[in-house]
Amino acid sequence: MDPNTPDKMLGKVRVKSELMSSKKCEYFKIIIRDTQHGETLGTFFGTEAHKYFGLIQPNQTYLFSNFKTQPVKDPRFKCVNSNYEIIFKANSEISECQAEITTEPELKSFSELSPETFVDFEAYVVGLKEYPQNIQVQLANSNQVKSVSVPKSHAFIQQIYRAKENSSILVCQNLEFKGQNFSAKFGSQFYTTAPKPPKFLTLGELTQSPDKFCKVLANVGNLYSSSEDISEEELVKSKKDKMLYKGCATCKKKFEKERCLKCLSSKSKVFFKAKIQLVDPTGSAKVTAFDSAREVFGCTAEDLDAMDPQSFLDFVYEVSFSQFEFSIEVENTQQYGKQFKLKSARKADPGAAARFMLSQIEAYMGKLS
Repeated sequence: MDPNTPDKMLGKVRVKSELMSSKKCEYFKIIIRDTQHGETLGTFFGTEAHKYFGLIQPNQTYLFSNFKTQPVKDPRFKCVNSNYEIIFKANSEISECQAEITTEPELKSFSELSPETFVDFEAYVVGLKEYPQNIQVQLANSNQVKSVSVPKSHAFIQQIYRAKENSSILVCQNLEFKGQNFSAKFGSQFYTTAPKPPKFLTLGELTQSPDKFCKVLANVGNLYSSSEDISEEELVKSKKDKMLYKGCATCKKKFEKERCLKCLSSKSKVFFKAKIQLVDPTGSAKVTAFDSAREVFGCTAEDLDAMDPQSFLDFVYEVSFSQFEFSIEVENTQQYGKQFKLKSARKADPGAAARFMLSQIEAYMGKLS
């Protein structure tokens, strides 16, 4: 929106904040999408906030008039393509209209993103990390993985968890783009679409794929047996050493001489760093799993570490050969070649497994004909 335009505007309210308080008065904010798909921030203060808070509703179209325009002062509330906001005054007029204004974003893949301040795109949620005030969401799109920081108080937080749980596509609208990653602001929105059957690769295809992010349907290899002729206690210790490590409770760096050389802290915690062999009829691959290993084992690293030898062996025996849908990040290194990092795992859906096997049989028969 240009501040030199007349103070009249037809637009749909896309986002409405809660009623907030400052030292001077109460206020609330809205984001309005106009007929040209531009977006503008609107603010109601004091008496106007109380007058209109119950009347203004998201997804409704209004004719706004007699308002003041000014540059956006608070960078937290900058909108997708406007550096100005409108301030509603005592003589402002707002009337509901029946005009239809679409608020659908123009979705982009990560590879299409330009240095815009705010962007819209769709992606799969492949990882979540929780912190005291926010969650770090790992998003996969066009075979790339990027992260977005979302406050736990965000109005659309449940949509993110739902997309992760259902393997649905998450549509992300009006996210601030900070070079490599994203940040969710007041005007950011998330919503899910209908789940799409993921495209699985075989492990044979995974080792040859140029993609950075892949999904595979495979079985966990044998976590139970050992080729070494050792006692049960030695076997359990060897297995745990390959799955777990003791690290700093603050920064997760591995302990050296009973303390963290980075933080100089002596407070420790047990973490996953598991090398898990995946197998399917086409081959095998070894993946490294950190926090995501919890989705395979179904318990915390500390719970696994606390198990007595017999309980531990019984437990890993049950996990061995279980089938999962794995989301894997591929990294090409000069020293070790292709390395596979487990981003997430979920128990395989029998229907998805059957469809995948049928597709492989059809592909094989097609090669014979």
